[in-house]
Amino acid sequence: MTPFGHLIVGATLARWLRWRGVPVRTEGVLVGSVLPDIDWLAVPFASSRQMVHRMGTHSPLALGLAGLLLRRLGTGSVIAGGLSHILIDNWMGGNPPGVGWAYPFVRQRLALGPHLSWRGQSRPPTLVGYMFEIAVILFLIVVSVTWLKPGTGKPGTGFTYSRSGPSRTRSS
Repeated sequence: MTPFGHLIVGATLARWLRWRGVPVRTEGVLVGSVLPDIDWLAVPFASSRQMVHRMGTHSPLALGLAGLLLRRLGTGSVIAGGLSHILIDNWMGGNPPGVGWAYPFVRQRLALGPHLSWRGQSRPPTLVGYMFEIAVILFLIVVSVTWLKPGTGKPGTGFTYSRSGPSRTRSS
């Protein structure tokens, strides 16, 4: 997924968590949602792209360290955004599929759970991948704008969400 796609997922995740009453910082989730791809800076210096991308920075250990280093943005918020990133990258396939879940203890990509494949390949053609990403982005924008409206809350819970945070309302 492109960085823009990860940002849209992070923004929707932050909005959904806040709507559910979880105290997250949107900027922390947004930074965390693109932070694992910082490994692209090392790709030109690596002997193989597969040895660098989706390895060390795509591990829960790296997310925990990043959350501690960026605690001004909210440790949990950065970790939540980073987890959304590595889950999507794990699911989206790749060559080889998976991410560095157990890095540095296991120095290979591990594909946990289902991941997309295309006619026996671990990754769909570029055009199909971009079309899928655009569809996901449009879906998340629609969900974020229509379903996660501030002030609506989950039906039947008596909670509402406003800019000042979640609040309990009395139901009659």
